[in-house]
Amino acid sequence: MKYVCLISRVLFSLYFYFTGIMYILETNYFAKPAAALGLIFANYFLIIIGIIFILGATGILIGYKVETSSIVLFISLLIVSAILHPFWKYDEIQLAILHLGIFLRNIGLAAACLLFFYFGSGDISVQKQPFSYFKDIFENGNKK
Repeated sequence: MKYVCLISRVLFSLYFYFTGIMYILETNYFAKPAAALGLIFANYFLIIIGIIFILGATGILIGYKVETSSIVLFISLLIVSAILHPFWKYDEIQLAILHLGIFLRNIGLAAACLLFFYFGSGDISVQKQPFSYFKDIFENGNKK
């Protein structure tokens, strides 16, 4: 059971790594629809969100400052959902349904961020066991 939090942190952070890298590397692809929605400086917005996603995912993955990382990701998910996926603005039903699905996925991820904020990182994390391996070596020598 002690590995459940670690596994969930790894799986959760993979989404933000992938999305953050895509926002940074494929900025022009993602900026066109954002600019069509009226977002000014869409390229810079996406790069900043990509960096926030990567940094937040790193904090959650290694288990350091999980509460802070999860709140930052929570706020950025709400901002991204409201700005980039306003399903209520689309007249075409297919686009509205597509953006509704993405919007609801982001809301679900935001809810998971709140769970990380409440429960923390779990037993296996940098914050709970900082350098415990090295501490054992210095206290006990290199005995096995």
